[in-house]
Amino acid sequence: MENGNQDRRRRAYLALRLKKAGSKALHDITPPLLWRWVAGKPAAKRGKAELLRDRNDAPFTVGNNGPQRFAFLAGQPAICLPVSCMRYAGALRFSAREHHFVRYLEDGIDALAAFYRNHQPGDVLEKHFLPASGRPDTPLRGLPWIEYGDGEFDRGVPSEKGLAAHHGHQHHGPVSREKLEMEASHLDRLLASFQKHGMRKTNDLPAGHFIIDDDGNWAFYVKDGQHRIAVMAHLGFSEALVTLSSGVRIVREADISLFPMVREGLLTQQEARKILRAYTRPLEKPDLFAGR
Repeated sequence: MENGNQDRRRRAYLALRLKKAGSKALHDITPPLLWRWVAGKPAAKRGKAELLRDRNDAPFTVGNNGPQRFAFLAGQPAICLPVSCMRYAGALRFSAREHHFVRYLEDGIDALAAFYRNHQPGDVLEKHFLPASGRPDTPLRGLPWIEYGDGEFDRGVPSEKGLAAHHGHQHHGPVSREKLEMEASHLDRLLASFQKHGMRKTNDLPAGHFIIDDDGNWAFYVKDGQHRIAVMAHLGFSEALVTLSSGVRIVREADISLFPMVREGLLTQQEARKILRAYTRPLEKPDLFAGR
């Protein structure tokens, strides 16, 4: 039954890809006037509110007092942030030294394969390059401060673009060859789009939340749009527009005792603090691309 479901998901995904590829090919070879007559006026995207901007109609920025204001700002703001302040899962910076997507765009699929081979954490502490807890109930996925349901720390996505969960996760290894090639293909398409069209104006921005430690150091965790930020980092963008995801907007070290994983007894306060500070005060990482 499971194999049958996987086959159906894969066929549905391939059909969608073929439909999109056919539409794009037709668009590329059809004169603009004829295309508009054939395709009609594009439908406006629904469910996307205009992003908030400051009084000068410019994106918000983080002031000298840090990102605290965003805890009280209603709606979805457009925020211009340095890429150097953005973090991926595991507190990886978006640099070729640390990030597998950025490194892939420089060195190819062998570097991507090396990352997934070298970074195979056993729990959420090892995922952040800290010593493992040694306890069997310590989660691997999720973040100490995020709870998706009552005691639920993993969204449990059953498949990704037609690949079942057993093929692996983009954040760490192990992954199957199919998953490896899917990530590479996704990055290739995004890079080609950036090179052809440049930065498009859109309300569909990468989204995430701020993390602040007790000393006022902060970072921005990119929850959605991780591939886009990686491509922008590879192309040399020093800044990028982001917005805040729904739910948690700012995580503070001062609230460590309230973190769901701490409350559930899955992490100690000290362990959760070390994970949070891995984002605000990045640790040195081992050579994640050795043996490529």
